[in-house]
Amino acid sequence: MNHNLPLELESLRGFLPELVAEAEKKVPYASALVTQSAGETVVKSPADERTNPVPPQPGIRISVWDGATFHSVATSRIEDRDYLRRLTRELVETITVKDGPMPEPGPQMDKHFQSEFKEDPEQVTTQQRQDICRHAFDLLKDFDARIVAPRVICGYGREYRLFCNRGRLLSSDISNVGFYLVPIASDGGKQVMNFAGFNGTGHEATRVYDEKIREVADLTVRYLSADKITPGEYRVILDPDITGTLAHESFGHGCEMDALMRGAARAALYVGRRVGSDLVNIVDFGGLPGRHGSIFFSDDGVLAEEPAVLVKDGILQPTLMTDLYSFLHMRYRLPGLKLSANGRLEAYDHPIYARMTNTYFLPLPRDKGGMTKVELADPKLIDASRPELLARVQQFSDEVLKATAAESGVDVSNLEVFIRRSRTRLETGTGTRVDCDATRADAEICFIARFEDKVAEHTARPHARRFEDLDPGQLVAVNAAHARGIVRAGPPPQFQGPVVLTGEAAHDFMILESEPLSWHCAARAVYEKMSRYAKGKPVWGDKPLQGDAVTLFSDPLVPFGPNSRIEADAAPTRKVALLKEGCYDDLIGGNRYYHYLGLLEQGIKPPGLPGNTVVLAGKAHAADLLGTERVVVVKAFSDFRADPTSGDFASEIRLGEVRENGTATPFKGGLLIGNWFDAMAEVRLSFETIALDGYYGPSTIRLGSLQVAG
Repeated sequence: MNHNLPLELESLRGFLPELVAEAEKKVPYASALVTQSAGETVVKSPADERTNPVPPQPGIRISVWDGATFHSVATSRIEDRDYLRRLTRELVETITVKDGPMPEPGPQMDKHFQSEFKEDPEQVTTQQRQDICRHAFDLLKDFDARIVAPRVICGYGREYRLFCNRGRLLSSDISNVGFYLVPIASDGGKQVMNFAGFNGTGHEATRVYDEKIREVADLTVRYLSADKITPGEYRVILDPDITGTLAHESFGHGCEMDALMRGAARAALYVGRRVGSDLVNIVDFGGLPGRHGSIFFSDDGVLAEEPAVLVKDGILQPTLMTDLYSFLHMRYRLPGLKLSANGRLEAYDHPIYARMTNTYFLPLPRDKGGMTKVELADPKLIDASRPELLARVQQFSDEVLKATAAESGVDVSNLEVFIRRSRTRLETGTGTRVDCDATRADAEICFIARFEDKVAEHTARPHARRFEDLDPGQLVAVNAAHARGIVRAGPPPQFQGPVVLTGEAAHDFMILESEPLSWHCAARAVYEKMSRYAKGKPVWGDKPLQGDAVTLFSDPLVPFGPNSRIEADAAPTRKVALLKEGCYDDLIGGNRYYHYLGLLEQGIKPPGLPGNTVVLAGKAHAADLLGTERVVVVKAFSDFRADPTSGDFASEIRLGEVRENGTATPFKGGLLIGNWFDAMAEVRLSFETIALDGYYGPSTIRLGSLQVAG
């Protein structure tokens, strides 16, 4: 099996079990660790430009356990198998096995791990790294004459690791890319320095917007006018970088178990005691994907599968960071201690110690006042280069055309794709600042259908925050069928009775943008006494319920939802039930009208503007909602809108069917007439659901009795 390792390491991977078995003829436990690192660093400063290549530096460390401690030998001669065998035999011949704790090799496993990235840094040339550094250097230098010594660093490292004991054979291929800006500014009397770092596993980490580089330069210049703070006690708000530094320095180093064993860490005095408020939770976790401190397994073979919990609800935990040696000696002295993936060495000829990986504060849960992260940006779009975006658009277009070619009697006459990338900053007078990236992909596809001497068109306008949510095959299948239906459609009927809405039409009828519920559940309309909202009262008024009691949410937090958003007040958004089992429940709106209504004083937080529409599914299958009697099925509206105050609607039908006795007769035109609130008393919802342009709910909706006017 090819593990994408250098040939020498691939061959050595198969040899390590033999070496471990040879050692364990005389000792109870043995392991072997192989490391090889290489890379390149480019530095641009006013004085010079340097390129420092790091050639491959392989080495092996063979360790054996005697019951009390590890004994190890190390060498860079990894290609000489006979020498490695002799080195191993000489090591174990000096060992006297003692009574003591024994390491567990762990479950049987043979696995290779590899970093994921979009741009392979191995394929990037030195010239490209130099160009990146020069461009950033010029932006910093030219921003302001007071920036006297900008420095830019672009580094790449690739590290291979092999670990073997009698139970495990593990290998990893980890790449790390760093891009660093270090501008120094001076006004002749004062000198300041700024630092900004961008890290990742692929070359895409170096694709930093010019705007961001200028922000770093601007902040550096602003430091020159910063006054010294008067010594004293203050309430301090830390930005993410300083928060991470606090976790790293105050809890990371102090919770490394070998430091506790040496008596060099005060954490030993505080295990089980309070070190912060009950909002504080700190962990160390090497398994975070794509982070600078991430690993797949430790140097003593522990998989990075779960975090080491350092602080939980403000209490310092016994589950500190361990290597295998410190764990074996401390597990009975410190009840609750676990073996964590923190055993690491600086180089193959150095000992393994407990060292942190990614140490950080956990986000505060919303029920304790924390903010919720809203996923608005497709990582595959937000940092993509222009050629990458064009290639993605071309791929989507080709797939649409290919799928359409397989459809009978339908062609594409127009296809346009728009990709938007935005970066928004919200700042408030209270000191809150929120930076937000967002993406959106829109398509406009015009399908032309021909039947006999007739021609008709149908235009689809899907949108999503992620390109992958625009499914070319599904888009073509649904909308080509609509185009064929329209070209064959006859005139609309005169009809009064049950109406079934499917797919796009169900979306249009229930989405908050089109129906009047969002207006009546707006805090502003309630405050201005223009709303029919009455908490706990049925949305349909005094009529008897003859269908499903609808539960409908406004949810601005759906990951990558088209209508997900952050609140303009820079306050946390939240999901709210506007209807709960058919009755009015919560309100949408911001701080202003929540304050006017006295809701803020009651501790109720505003959810902001309407988000994605989420409707709980019904119990009936879509096919059962069609029934057997005469019924009108609406598949698409030209444009559905209900009057926001009265709920009345008279919307043109783009494509519909009259179904009776098992036959379906398509029609187009005519108006669907009724009242949205009255319809809620007789609505029935399908068990099947769809996710379509910000609507997450039943794919089929049956309405009791509406009028179709031809």
